[in-house]
Parts: sequence; C-alpha cells; structure tokens
Amino acid sequence: MNASLQLIDTGPSGPHGYHSRERWARCAQLGAYHDLLHVWGTTEPGDARREDRLRRSHALAIGTLGHIGLAHHYALMKDRQQGRTPVRWLAPADAVRAFARRQWLEDYVPEMMPALEMYPRHYAAEESSLEIIAVEKVLSTVIAGRPFTQRADLAVKPRGQELIAIFDHKWISRCSNKWARQYANDGQFLGYKVLGAEAWG
Repeated sequence: MNASLQLIDTGPSGPHGYHSRERWARCAQLGAYHDLLHVWGTTEPGDARREDRLRRSHALAIGTLGHIGLAHHYALMKDRQQGRTPVRWLAPADAVRAFARRQWLEDYVPEMMPALEMYPRHYAAEESSLEIIAVEKVLSTVIAGRPFTQRADLAVKPRGQELIAIFDHKWISRCSNKWARQYANDGQFLGYKVLGAEAWG
C-alpha cells in the first residue's frame, strides 16, 4: 500500500452538526449530559469513548466502515472524471482496512467487505451517468442566529440535468419506499435541503 495515499475523514461535521441539535430536540437532559457535562465524552474523532461505542455496536461499526469505503469509491471516481492525477486516495478496501486498524474494528471487515466489493459492479453505470460534485463535503450556514453544519456524504448531478442530489449513505438494510416517508421530516434531511440550496442553488 502506497504510504502517500490519503484516508478521507468521514467523521462528525463539527460541534454544530445536526446530531448535537437532535439530542437537544429529543431531550434537553440528554443534550446537557452529552454536550455540557460530557458524561459520555465528546464526539470528536479519536475520542476513546466513541471508539468503545463503535466496537460495541455492530450496526454502527458496519455503517462506519461502509461510509469509509463508499467515500473512497466516489472520491476516486470524481478524480477520474476530472482527469486528476496522481491518485490521492486509498482504494476502498485498503481504506476500510486502514480505518479498521485505527479503530480496532478489524473483526467487522470480513463481514462487510463482500458488499463493498460488489458495489461498483452493481452500480457500474454511475460513472458515465452521474457527475460527482462533492464527496464528504462539510456544509455550513446560520439558522435562527446559530451556526449549523452537516457533512454531505455525496453530491451528484445526473448527466444532462441541472438538479444536484445529496446522498446520505445507509449501509445496514436495503432502501425501500417507506424510507421516503420515514425521513421526509427528518432534521438531517431537512438540513440537506437548506445547506444544499445555499451551496449549489
């Protein structure tokens, strides 16, 4: 593995992200315990409590590794579309293994790797049908006088269209029609609407 190749940061967008707001909206005491008293530690990358939470949660571990793999898949695709050389990013499988070593998640790699390897074959048409606009881009704005940030996993523009779509990677289960109903009023996706419009019109 080439030591000069980089690993993409797919962690929290910062202290003003949706999930910190969502904690307070759901329960003020939960927000205070987490953000003011730090009962469960901070959510900064590398925090020991966060690493322990990753190791104990199967869904979170698989989803986190999947995010890393897809981030590298689309970042490499974006560079190919733009004719950018030399290659900057680790290959998806190498990125997953490197991140897993850092976070003590190696036990989960064999389980999720077949899906990661199948992904580019299943969605092979994407490279010619989609223009990759951004990968793991942190967007920011001010809402009601308060800063608000979110990390867009992926932003794309279908060829021949002006619409830009923001994707949030979900890794554990297959997407279905009920997802649209489930997330229609979700704060994370409403945030994407506001931030996406500001970033790309």
